[in-house]
Amino acid sequence: MKRFAFLPLAWLALTAVSDPAPRVREDLILGDTLPQHLADYGFAFRSGAPTVAGVLPYALNTQLFTDYAAKQRFIWLPKGQTMAYKAQGTLNFPIGTVLIKSFAYPADMRAPEKDVRQIETRLLIHRASGWVALPYVWAGDGNDAVLKRAGN
Repeated sequence: MKRFAFLPLAWLALTAVSDPAPRVREDLILGDTLPQHLADYGFAFRSGAPTVAGVLPYALNTQLFTDYAAKQRFIWLPKGQTMAYKAQGTLNFPIGTVLIKSFAYPADMRAPEKDVRQIETRLLIHRASGWVALPYVWAGDGNDAVLKRAGN
């Protein structure tokens, strides 16, 4: 699995070269609906990480503190689309890009790799209408995550 970081490089281009797998529901990613279950998108999560082709892990070059939560970050681009670095401003993400961030806590902070419980997975989806942020909260058994927006 390749890792990449958003670093201050002279240029950066990332192209989705592998098939995004037929399970990924691009119609839900690009559409106006807000699926109630994280599984509806077809990313097939296991231990907070998506397990389909075309989803790449990434790390920030500046770590952010989140109450000791373990975080995993991933990006998915539609097949054949490209993301490019710009010297000024933000990265140029194509419509259909999904940024995925999962939060988890271990049962014992002295053993951070053991008995890890997934808490929340956030999707940041780039749609034609703009970016949509969707928080999905995992059930206690870790088998499903349900959309939990503020005010719901």
